[in-house]
Amino acid sequence: MRKLIPLCMVMFAVAFQEVSAQESASPSAASETVQVANATADQALAAEEAVVEEESGENSFLSGLGGRILMYLPNRVVDLFDIFSLELKCGAAIGAEFRITRAFGLGGEIGTTGSIVKDYNRQYGFALTQGMEGQIMFASGVDLQRPLVYGTVDRFWVYGSNFPLPSDRIYAEKYRDYWAIEAGAICLAGAKFSLHPISFVDFFAGLILLDPEGDDFTLYPFAE
Repeated sequence: MRKLIPLCMVMFAVAFQEVSAQESASPSAASETVQVANATADQALAAEEAVVEEESGENSFLSGLGGRILMYLPNRVVDLFDIFSLELKCGAAIGAEFRITRAFGLGGEIGTTGSIVKDYNRQYGFALTQGMEGQIMFASGVDLQRPLVYGTVDRFWVYGSNFPLPSDRIYAEKYRDYWAIEAGAICLAGAKFSLHPISFVDFFAGLILLDPEGDDFTLYPFAE
């Protein structure tokens, strides 16, 4: 028994040294692995940045001043057409209206109409509109919807009786122009004409390559 105790102590000391050696070696190996992984990631990132820089250099002509010059005439023509809206309509409807922005107007309309639409925010196509809307100076009431549309015309449903505000969803999301000057009439058949002051400013700003409304067309290269 007295011989076993020293022997066990010797074996314990040897085992402790081996474990300590392994533990000291493991962090070194893990550190080397992490360094290799970081180096590989750095190389991949550098290669990706080089590709992006090369592509941006190739596309800078089209995405910059060169592309704006190439699209100058098409954008000015479209901006010119944005200045006005025209709606030709017929149906079981009657009314007449005049507005200087949505804040002030006189008149209204009630019924259901089918329309050929050239409207605000480049809405082109056909629409079925039904309901009513009216305004007496600053007060307005409306329950109007466009459930059926074709082309780039937007569907909408607007209702309520209040003083219209530019922050109202139908104006904020550009279904309608809050600042438009409008006049129209219908008795079974009719028309509505609108002028858009902000689009008017956008057209003249475009003559010197400015784009306040941010709606100019841009060029992009073909993807390989």
